[in-house]
Amino acid sequence: AKQQPQGDELAELDAQRRATNRSLRRALRRARTWRLLAGTGGSWLLYDVAFYGFTLMGPKVVATCFKNGDSESIQRDAWQQGVALAFALPAVKLTTWLIRRSRYDLKTLQCAGFYLMALTYGVFAAVRTTNLGSWPLYAVYCLVNFALSFGPNVTTFVLPAATFRRRTRATFNGASSAAGKLGAVLGTELLPILDAHLGMTAVLLGCALVSVLGALVTHLCVDHVFADAAYANLDDDDDDEDLDDDADGLDGPGPTDDDDDAPGSLDGGHAATLLTSTRGAALA
Repeated sequence: AKQQPQGDELAELDAQRRATNRSLRRALRRARTWRLLAGTGGSWLLYDVAFYGFTLMGPKVVATCFKNGDSESIQRDAWQQGVALAFALPAVKLTTWLIRRSRYDLKTLQCAGFYLMALTYGVFAAVRTTNLGSWPLYAVYCLVNFALSFGPNVTTFVLPAATFRRRTRATFNGASSAAGKLGAVLGTELLPILDAHLGMTAVLLGCALVSVLGALVTHLCVDHVFADAAYANLDDDDDDEDLDDDADGLDGPGPTDDDDDAPGSLDGGHAATLLTSTRGAALA
């Protein structure tokens, strides 16, 4: 039978619980906390609207790429969709490589990913109005899948952990994740309705608009932080909780060579965590 905590252990657990609740109440009184939560949760919501809503319509999109009057077989549809979704792998790998290099902070990568999504959605909508043929249209669709997995597909998972302090990190990470799930529901329910009434071009332009909104939310509400901050061994003392509200981020702007408290660079294990924490694996 599992041994129950007693005596000093119970007192320590109670002290930790009280400290966590105190840190959470203190964080919720800060306007800056709500701004950061709007950034991490709002960008996750908008990304999942564009990602899930469009990706789950993939088989129909592929069918429209090869509209030649002949009935496509299930096997042909499957490999065409499989090849397109495979473009997610190099996109995630590239994002993770850029994060490990610590050359670009999470905010920059997320904004770049949103703008790339908007661009490819717009190009796909424009190419659909031309007579370039099925394979060029399918090639652009593959690029859309690459863009969907670059940037926000990874950074939306990492940003909450890198932004909020350790004692409140799980709470705000969960809130951001819940916002993302709401976005997934909205995308999967609303985009098929938009397609039925206005057509696929309207869906693509709507996703492009949502992507631009995601970039704007990220730009306005998210601080410049590096992924290493998610693995910082912070003590979260009361003095740490009283940081100046004008600071660049709850965990600072990111690790530097002169910062004694900064963690090391992301190692292979951390990179593996980022690679496996993506939506692409769930859809494969």
